[in-house]
Amino acid sequence: ALAEGYTYVRSTYEGLFAEFLIYVDNTHPHIDPDWKPHPEKKIISFVPLIKEYTVSLAARELKQLRGIATYEDLTWFELAGVVDEVTFENHSPELFRMRADGHVEPTGKLGQGRVTLICGDHSFDVTVTVVE
Repeated sequence: ALAEGYTYVRSTYEGLFAEFLIYVDNTHPHIDPDWKPHPEKKIISFVPLIKEYTVSLAARELKQLRGIATYEDLTWFELAGVVDEVTFENHSPELFRMRADGHVEPTGKLGQGRVTLICGDHSFDVTVTVVE
């Protein structure tokens, strides 16, 4: 790695793809086995793990919307769902339903929609596309 930060890696094969996050941290923090991502630490940013999701009706896919929270001590943690105090505002209920755990369930219509992920005072939008 050339610098601290994060980036997405996408692998594509015959129309299928997988996307994942790589995070580089140069601080080498001490690992505390009792560390918890919340509630004692203040979140200073909450950003998308992935900005665009695609779910397939034919494959009966469920994908979980997730975010990366950075805390005031510059540690970070992946958050998703009610257990992590993340809520979801579904702007496209005609295309999909949102579960409390962050999973997207297509309703049967094809199209592109939007979901807002909210954690404390922080939020961001992601795009969800429902395909055949």
